[in-house]
Amino acid sequence: MGVIIRQSIKGTIATYIGTGIGIITNFFILTQFLTSEQIGLTRVLIDAASLLMSLAQLGTSSSVMRFYPHFKNSKEKDHGFFFWTLVIPFIGILLFSLLAILFKTHITAYFQKQSLLFVQYYYYIIPLAFFILYMGIFELNANVLMRITIPKFVREVVVRVALLVAYLLFAFNIISLDGLIISLSVVYAICTLFNLLYLFSLKHISLKPDFTFLTRTLKREYLFYTLFLVVAAVAVNITPYLNTFFVSGKLGLEFTGIFVIAANIVAVIEMPYRSLGAISQPAI
Repeated sequence: MGVIIRQSIKGTIATYIGTGIGIITNFFILTQFLTSEQIGLTRVLIDAASLLMSLAQLGTSSSVMRFYPHFKNSKEKDHGFFFWTLVIPFIGILLFSLLAILFKTHITAYFQKQSLLFVQYYYYIIPLAFFILYMGIFELNANVLMRITIPKFVREVVVRVALLVAYLLFAFNIISLDGLIISLSVVYAICTLFNLLYLFSLKHISLKPDFTFLTRTLKREYLFYTLFLVVAAVAVNITPYLNTFFVSGKLGLEFTGIFVIAANIVAVIEMPYRSLGAISQPAI
């Protein structure tokens, strides 16, 4: 319990620091230098990438928590558990990226009238989703090792500082709107690398899978559990992003930008929960 208390307090502190940076970014930088449409565009791209990431996980976020105790063995480097947490989401991101490309016309038709700018930057969703996915996967691996402080600091502080820098570069005409959108992927790519380096610094993970450890019973149980999660994810993971997509498709990116500011205010309420949940779930 002491680990949970310490890690959750440290994580919450990082969250509040990040919130302070977010307040400066959202209420002083974005509203001053970006139009409502540009604010809405960045939010829709991130939310669309986050949705693609959630589906591409193929249930990894829950299955890692569920099955890590089966693999846990410090002497054997957890039987290459880290390897499987990389491979399964990679299959997922390939699959759902392909679907996003194949059904682009059908998806963008909903946004064509009110949010044409989003349609123009549609393909930027895929690299952004890739880096958000693996930043989360590396953070999840740190969580099950009961080390949430550094990944939490990266997510809440480093990401926000890097985004603030990108917005300022755009505000002072150092980069164009294209450069700003590309910067979103660059920011998450850098933070993904930070999380990966932190994991290797723990000297606990291994990229070498132990195929002999995967019994038929364990594989069957994992496949059944993951299949259930993938089906559930279609409903559960879409819900948090519906508001953004509805506003963008029906009213336009300008109204999405206004909605983003209001949503950020509300998000402050759940900050302590996010840190407590991240460290307590692996323990439970």
